[in-house]
Amino acid sequence: MKNLESNPSSVLWGFKYCGVRFLIALTTGIVGGYLAIGLLGLRPPALFAVSTTGVRHVAIPAIERAATFGVDPAVIVFLANSIAAVVFTTFLLTATLFDPERIDRFPSLLRRMSVKDPTIKIFSPIRTFRKIGDERLRPLYVALVVGPMAGVIALGVLIGLIVASYSELAGGGPISTLVTFGFLLPHGLFEIPALLISAALPISAFLALKEDIFAGDVGKVFAGLRARARFRSIRNYLGLTLIMLAAAAVIETHLTDSIGRLIEELLR
Repeated sequence: MKNLESNPSSVLWGFKYCGVRFLIALTTGIVGGYLAIGLLGLRPPALFAVSTTGVRHVAIPAIERAATFGVDPAVIVFLANSIAAVVFTTFLLTATLFDPERIDRFPSLLRRMSVKDPTIKIFSPIRTFRKIGDERLRPLYVALVVGPMAGVIALGVLIGLIVASYSELAGGGPISTLVTFGFLLPHGLFEIPALLISAALPISAFLALKEDIFAGDVGKVFAGLRARARFRSIRNYLGLTLIMLAAAAVIETHLTDSIGRLIEELLR
């Protein structure tokens, strides 16, 4: 276990795993957005409205409400993104609930429901899931990989749809696409890697322990998970993500618009 903690590549594996899939999802969102507009006739404003539903109906009202109390909008953006980062990390911290050898410990009802949930069979088409011969360990794949990866893929697709729809609203063409990235990258350079790091924490646990998981060594797997949850490096990585998200929030609320306008003037 000590080797896993002292070797940063353990989390870097997970970060690379997340990064590749984020880029695939981002590309899919961009291409899918352009196809929806060009081939299906979906109006760019409608696609942009759909892809920014959360921002318009949750983030902006929260920021406006907080502003009445004198709260800086960066605080609200930071809190929203921090919740996402903490949720990703929580997949690692709660994975030990699936330990079949501790099923009667508190919270016993949740433990039993988690271990014996029949709906887990919907993941059977996934080859990695099928390679886990011991059914008691299969919930770990869902908790450590499927959960955080679903968030990463959703993030990539959503950003891709925003790029496609906003660039069309801005006039279309390569220049408009670059201008759109100019508005997203200033804070995205901090925000996206931070969220990928937080998702990488549970995924890296699965990657580091997958041989034991495939071998069905239940005791060793859950001992490894409990040890990783206590690693100082996990707390350090989570702290790093929060610092990066704080920087992203300040940039997004106070600098992104100015930087984006400057890039737009330079490109046009």
